[in-house]
Amino acid sequence: VVREYEAGDRDQPPIKFRDAGGDDDQIRMGTIAATWTKATTATVTPIRSNGNAITGAVTFEATNWFATVTVAAGTKKVACAWCDGRWILIAAECD
Repeated sequence: VVREYEAGDRDQPPIKFRDAGGDDDQIRMGTIAATWTKATTATVTPIRSNGNAITGAVTFEATNWFATVTVAAGTKKVACAWCDGRWILIAAECD
């Protein structure tokens, strides 16, 4: 794929990447404040990729199909991807 692109038409405009802060994100970072059991949904509070809070951010619901994420105290960071019309947990902070 890379070689095809590199060999492509050099007169075409460059690839553009959208701002990661928009509503059309495909992956979102966030935090959860309670244990998230496998095969359930949870409310996720969005954060920036550097871990900082996003002022005025609206929470979102995501589904966990993989493993229970235990939160003993405080919060844990998670990453969720948009898949088939819903947010799905794809990674979680380890103990």
